[in-house]
Amino acid sequence: MHTTPRFHEEVVAKTDEGRQLELAGDLESALEKYDEAIELERNDPLGWSSKGHLLFKMKQYEAAIKCYQQVVTLQIYHKNSFFQP
Repeated sequence: MHTTPRFHEEVVAKTDEGRQLELAGDLESALEKYDEAIELERNDPLGWSSKGHLLFKMKQYEAAIKCYQQVVTLQIYHKNSFFQP
């Protein structure tokens, strides 16, 4: 049985804040928001995905790969979860 991560709504709000900061060019603050999203719910792939994309954009490829690996792991355990590039 699939369950939605407990704090998914809060994770979405934090990642939305991160995206706005990212679009404004404040990459470090965006990264902090993505980390906050992950702290809220480590089993929600959205925070990991968003952080991975930003780290890739920042050319921090090894760190980005670790985030993407976490997304893949979570996708396996949460087959109905989603991935937003």
